[in-house]
Amino acid sequence: MQWLIFSKTERERLHPLNVALFLMVMLSVPFVLHDHIGRLVLVHLVFFITIRQFEVFRYLMLPLLYTLMMMVPLLYGASIDVIGILTVSVQITLFITSSQLVFTLVRLEQMGP
Repeated sequence: MQWLIFSKTERERLHPLNVALFLMVMLSVPFVLHDHIGRLVLVHLVFFITIRQFEVFRYLMLPLLYTLMMMVPLLYGASIDVIGILTVSVQITLFITSSQLVFTLVRLEQMGP
């Protein structure tokens, strides 16, 4: 993982504004890339598996719970938009993996002055 992150001295020299801009760009990825969000989720998950950081999978229970809660009206015979629910679930998953990717690559200590 060391090759992914700058050396310790380089990280300490980074300007907080650069780190903040990087954070904003990484968190906006799910909202900008609408066409290939499924592939991007897979890339993020493979990345986390590759670096052996499995904590992100704990957070993926949130999109799963969202999907299950949105499917409950099917039990009562209601008509729902399954494709829309799955699309939003993938967007939530991408948002979670993007934010965890930012926290993995950039240390929070850099955000301060």
